[in-house]
Amino acid sequence: MKNKKREFIEFDKLFYAKKDAFLENDVLFESVVEELHLNNAFEYQMSVFKEGKNAHIFLTHIKNLDKKESVYPQPLIFSMLYPKWVKEKKFCVVFFGETLSFISYFENGYFTGLKNLPQFSLRDLDLKENKDLFFQNYGILELLEQNDLILSVNDKFAFGVWLSEYHRHLSVESFFKEEPQKTLCSLCHFSNETDFIKKNEFNLKPFILTFLLFSFCFLGTLGVLFWKDYPKYTQNKITKQNNENLKADLKKLNENLFILEENLKDLNRTHKNNTLLLRQNEELLAALAIHFKKDEAKSFKLYEIFSFLNQNGLKISSLSLKNSIRLVFNAENDYIKALEKIEKNNMFEIINANSKLLILELKNE
Repeated sequence: MKNKKREFIEFDKLFYAKKDAFLENDVLFESVVEELHLNNAFEYQMSVFKEGKNAHIFLTHIKNLDKKESVYPQPLIFSMLYPKWVKEKKFCVVFFGETLSFISYFENGYFTGLKNLPQFSLRDLDLKENKDLFFQNYGILELLEQNDLILSVNDKFAFGVWLSEYHRHLSVESFFKEEPQKTLCSLCHFSNETDFIKKNEFNLKPFILTFLLFSFCFLGTLGVLFWKDYPKYTQNKITKQNNENLKADLKKLNENLFILEENLKDLNRTHKNNTLLLRQNEELLAALAIHFKKDEAKSFKLYEIFSFLNQNGLKISSLSLKNSIRLVFNAENDYIKALEKIEKNNMFEIINANSKLLILELKNE
C-alpha cells in the first residue's frame, strides 16, 4: 500500500489545551471546544497525543486539512529528533514564527507540553533595537532552565548566540541540509488519533462496486416512496414550520415577561430603598433640630465642619461634637488630604491625629 504523505499544521493555525488522558476522545473534544469558546464545532478536527496522565489536544479548522493525506500538529514533529540527533533526556525546541512563536517540551522523546510566547515573534523582534536586552528582560531563561538542551528553529535574530552564554544550545537547521521540518514530519509515526486525518486502514476498492449497486437500488426505492408521499410530506413540513414559529414567539414572550418581572423587582427595591433613606433623613433632621436648636455654638461648629468637608471633597464615616470635633474618615487618602488642608487652614486647630481619626477644635478669632 502506498505510504501517505505526511504534513504538519503550523502553530498559528492550531488551538491547544491539556486535559485528563483518561477521558474519552469525544468528551475531550467537547470540553476543549467549550473551553476555547469555538463556534460551529463540526468545522474543527482534533489531534490527540496522550502522555502518561495527560492528553495534549490540538484543534484546527477543516479548511486547513483540504487535500491532505496525513497531518500532525507542528509542535509534535520535533519529537523525531530523539534519539538520532538528540540524546539528552529533557530538551525543548524554541520555534520562531512570523507572527507567533512557541516552545515545545520533550522528555525521552515524548512531547510533554507547549508554551506560547507572546510578543516574541520574528515580526515583534524586528522592532526591538536592543534584542539582547529584550531577551534578558523577557524571562525566557526561566522557561528553559529545566532542560538539558535547548534547540531553536528559524532563529533570524541571533537568539541562539545570546542563549549560549547561559545554556547548551543547538540549531535544528544544523542537523539537516534543507527543510528540517518537512524531513522530521516525514519520519513521524504517531497513532491514528494523533493524525488530524482520520482514516480506516483497510482498502476500500473491493467494496466500491457493491456499495454503488446498493446505493442505486436504495435511491430508486426511496424516490418511489418520496413521490408517493410528497403531498403529505409538504403538509407536514408546513405544520412543523408553523409549530417552530409558534414556539419561537412563545419563547420571546416568556423572555419579555421575565425582563418585565426583573424590572418590576428593581423598581420595588429602589422604592423601598428611597423610602428607607427618606425615613433616615427625617430622623436625622429631627435629631439635629433637638440637639442644635438651642446650642448655637454646636450649630456653628457643624456648619463650619460640613462646609470644610464639602469644599475639599472629603468623605467621613462618623462625626461627633462634644468638647471637640471628632472626625473618622472612610479612606486613608481622605484622612491625609484633610490633615494637609487643616494644617493650612486658620479655622481649625488639630488636637490629635491618629490613623483615620482627627480631633479638632475651632480657633478663636
